[in-house]
Amino acid sequence: MVKETSYGKENLPYSYTRHMYENGQIVQSDVYAVAGENMVHMREQFRTYDKNNNLIVLESNELSLFSSSMSYVLKYEYFLE
Repeated sequence: MVKETSYGKENLPYSYTRHMYENGQIVQSDVYAVAGENMVHMREQFRTYDKNNNLIVLESNELSLFSSSMSYVLKYEYFLE
């Protein structure tokens, strides 16, 4: 697991993301942000890879009304040229 922290004014943290790995690739990320006095779990993301380790699906789920984003699913296709 890797924790990525974002800092704002006066070097105070305002959000962090926990990245979970399998086989050296990020498979899940959980985003937490400051909401008043608490850290709120705002978003979870899941990544799926093909047999060549290419990202093929990124699913992002918004978990908090505090977030201004929407849930979505991105699908990737790879072409040889």
